[in-house]
Amino acid sequence: MDAQESHRSSRPVSSLELDVPLGHTSSQAFVVDGWGGPEKHHRWAIGRTSRLRLPVAARGQPHVLVLDVVPWLHPPQVTRQRIMVGFNGRLAGSLAITHPMAVGLPVPAALTTGGELAVSIDHIDGPAGAAFDTYRDGSSLNMMGLSVRLFRTTPRPAAPPAELPPVRVAAADRRTLLAGFESLGHRCAFGLLQQRHGVDQLGLLRFAGLHTPILIRELLRGFEGLGNPPDLHAFIRENNAGLYSVYDRVREIWFNTAQPLETAASEVVGTAARHLPFLRRKFLKCLADGRRVFVVNSPYVLTDAEALALFTVLDMPARNALLWTNQSGPLPPGTVRRQAPGLYFGQLDAAGEVEGDPSDEAWLSVCANVRSLADEAQPAHGIALAGVP
Repeated sequence: MDAQESHRSSRPVSSLELDVPLGHTSSQAFVVDGWGGPEKHHRWAIGRTSRLRLPVAARGQPHVLVLDVVPWLHPPQVTRQRIMVGFNGRLAGSLAITHPMAVGLPVPAALTTGGELAVSIDHIDGPAGAAFDTYRDGSSLNMMGLSVRLFRTTPRPAAPPAELPPVRVAAADRRTLLAGFESLGHRCAFGLLQQRHGVDQLGLLRFAGLHTPILIRELLRGFEGLGNPPDLHAFIRENNAGLYSVYDRVREIWFNTAQPLETAASEVVGTAARHLPFLRRKFLKCLADGRRVFVVNSPYVLTDAEALALFTVLDMPARNALLWTNQSGPLPPGTVRRQAPGLYFGQLDAAGEVEGDPSDEAWLSVCANVRSLADEAQPAHGIALAGVP
């Protein structure tokens, strides 16, 4: 075992300390007030303030709290739900919930010494339910809470924040550069970029569609049962060039395929049932190796809190790195910011050949800048990008 492998195998990682499914009756032990009763998969936050009380096993250590929530919206009157989250009476963060989101908030070590975390969620925009002929008792409709998760974290070695401006990448370097990255789905834009530049590596989520809360849930479950034939449904998506897609109804993920309309749907499902378990095993090994940068390019405008939630979960099997991107913002396309060791934000554009997709130039610049920052910090998180097959 070489020095880098030894370093990688001995690195501490985050761990899931508490997982509370709010739709289960067992969650009542953690609910204080400001919540409705448990329903099938969730419970409603119905007060102006919703409170939870969570036990902390690893006292005196930093944690990350991840809330999986869905906002109550009523366009055009209500298009977001703003919340202020507090830990033990101290403001932890202010968030705008605009779509189904899994948001992460850091819990400082000083707040965990007592072995308990009091969580308060103040709802700024929750309207009176009666105004929309929903709740006649004057309760506020705010958001659905699906789950609350508490992760113990170990700080990475310090690395200063950094920002690198757009760069150009020579054609000869593009294939090797892009081979060090792995898509986490949401959209197909990054997988298509790799394909255009000769990177043909197989990836479970390369051409998959799913949202961040579902991705986090399945990462925690290890995508268990993926490929079970009764769960799969073959259909034609208009934006998949007339080719089949396969939808997993249990895990709520769709996968684009290269199989044409002439193929029988049963054959498409059979092929997916054989391929998906193999791709799952390959993906989980990639997570455990900690040698690639995982990429998220969501159709939603992602936030720092969503990136932290995903980054925390990716840190469980190994010290992985995350590149998260947005296509609108004040930075020049191609710019990268290192927010923490292993966590990178990349600014893209919407100037690609396919309407709404980022341009190759912006993607390549972002990847090259992440590569530069990762190489600089390699002793801190063991990422080796060059020449990854």
